[in-house]
Amino acid sequence: DYVERCHCKEPATGPCKACGRARCALHLEDALCNRCTQWVGRELDKRASSRFITASASGVVVALGAIG
Repeated sequence: DYVERCHCKEPATGPCKACGRARCALHLEDALCNRCTQWVGRELDKRASSRFITASASGVVVALGAIG
């Protein structure tokens, strides 16, 4: 019988929702494999702070312009 396996050679319990790779229960975290979870975390870290700061600064400038 063919059993789909995780990269650690354990039987897979399901696929990663992002990349579709077969992963065991240990390597699936919130339905994402470790690789995808780390990638999503890095992307959010890159995007969240710079966009928030830019939007906040723009809002302050617009508010000060409207007042003055």
